[in-house]
Amino acid sequence: MVAEARRLADLWISTEMERLRSGGPEERAQELADLQAGIERQLLELPPEETGDPLPPMIPAAFKAHDPRRKQPAIVIVGAGVGGICMAVRLRQAGFTDITILEKAGEPGGTWHHNRYPGVACDVSSYYYCFSFHLNPGWSQMFAPGDEIRAYLQGVADTYGITPLIRFDSEVTSCTYEQDHWHIRLTGGRALDADILISAVGFLHVPHRPDIPGLDTFHGQAVHSTQWDPSLDPKELKIGVVGTGSSAVQIVSALAGKAESVSVFQRTPQWVFPYPNEHYSERRKQVLSRYPELMGRLFEFFAAWYNGEFGTAVVGNQDAQEVFRSACVANLETIRDEELRRKLTPDYPIMCKRLVFSSTYYRDLQDPSVHLVTEPVGKVVPEGIVTADGALHELDVLVLATGFKTHAFCRPLNISVAGGPSLEESWKDGAASFESVAVSGFPNLFVLGGPYSTVGNLSTMSCTELQTAYIMRLINALEDSGADAVVPRAEAQQRFVAEMQSHARDTIWLSGCKSWYLDANGTVTIWTRTPQEFRERMLRGPDLADFAFLPSCA
Repeated sequence: MVAEARRLADLWISTEMERLRSGGPEERAQELADLQAGIERQLLELPPEETGDPLPPMIPAAFKAHDPRRKQPAIVIVGAGVGGICMAVRLRQAGFTDITILEKAGEPGGTWHHNRYPGVACDVSSYYYCFSFHLNPGWSQMFAPGDEIRAYLQGVADTYGITPLIRFDSEVTSCTYEQDHWHIRLTGGRALDADILISAVGFLHVPHRPDIPGLDTFHGQAVHSTQWDPSLDPKELKIGVVGTGSSAVQIVSALAGKAESVSVFQRTPQWVFPYPNEHYSERRKQVLSRYPELMGRLFEFFAAWYNGEFGTAVVGNQDAQEVFRSACVANLETIRDEELRRKLTPDYPIMCKRLVFSSTYYRDLQDPSVHLVTEPVGKVVPEGIVTADGALHELDVLVLATGFKTHAFCRPLNISVAGGPSLEESWKDGAASFESVAVSGFPNLFVLGGPYSTVGNLSTMSCTELQTAYIMRLINALEDSGADAVVPRAEAQQRFVAEMQSHARDTIWLSGCKSWYLDANGTVTIWTRTPQEFRERMLRGPDLADFAFLPSCA
């Protein structure tokens, strides 16, 4: 950028930061929006040669190219969502060519392919919910809708030559490591072998269907939120929504005032952070497209916010917690009806469960067509739901917005080592990993979005990109060693898990509430230090003393 462009860009980004951090009056917010719009017009009037170059990616590709003197390893990635696409991009950039991606669905996108319910959107800022090597100035709003995220992932796959590597409708039934290779079986009797197996199935892929008596007797349409029927017209329908997490909140807000009635069956109220879902103008998109450095600085700003102010709140920063708690309490105070406000007020610390982002949910709950039901669900009957007080709530459609079996991880792949334990047996007392990307006892197995990843309200894109950087360096080390396989040492994994559990004691997740951050034993299985420490750990790469490099069995 030249001097005038940089001056305007500095002013634009500082105004953006003040807008996002401002909790002031609406008049000031409008002043800032008008100021920013004026800056955008000036930027677009500058000559094209003043636009400047992109910033370097915030997450560097700190790995070496494949040694062409060595045989290409056969690499199989399971899953063509965020993790699988990112991993394949990095492998191709390093010169690996024997790559196969197995995807059980008919399209890429992972959880974004399956979730198509009304109002589906990401609850991480769209400018941060993208890969640092492929920023997207074209998002339409603060929290990107699902169809835009699907299009973004498809675009990444096409741009980097990943789409031809994907075998769609290829569901894995088992993976067995034997004689230096992974033997992978698919539905329909198909099979293939791999030298390296990478699970990119993540943790939001196995729907949790609640065990409600009589659920199968319902005469209407009962669907999990991942199975929404796009042809369904809510008009003149009585719709019940079981659950109050992020998906449920989005569904309720999308249906309020459109369906004949929406009954929200709440077991536990949520803390709701009222972050406005700003819609972005075409002018803003043009500015960010024309000034890639500005786009990069915007990405860095949101990364700093999520990794700093937000990310430290969950691991013990009480001042940061209070910022979010105060905003959520103020949001509750917008509810006019005192009894409704009481029912929606949580009795557990903020962020103990995954924080819900919505500036409209409480308003939508007060729509005449929406009814909050706090009596426990007793059973389902053909006509609808009967609650514990005996009341019948007649329904035409029952939506199970009950989340996922988040602790399944890659268990459904039925991973095992010949003559040894299966992954399911190894994890019988709880899922574990080494530094979130590998598992002791399972050679040449790498995991994206597995135990001790940074999940929750943080960017899956960023987490995945960091993990792929670590895995790439481990693959480089495997090639340099001349060995056939690499696996974490048992004592290294035990030490890492102990470290995670030690730090878990300081987190908000062990403050007394139940959440999907805890497994059946009440153990935290996500990263328990700050997001910045996760970034540093991943970019530092593996300490090779923590790994065993195994020679060929041949």
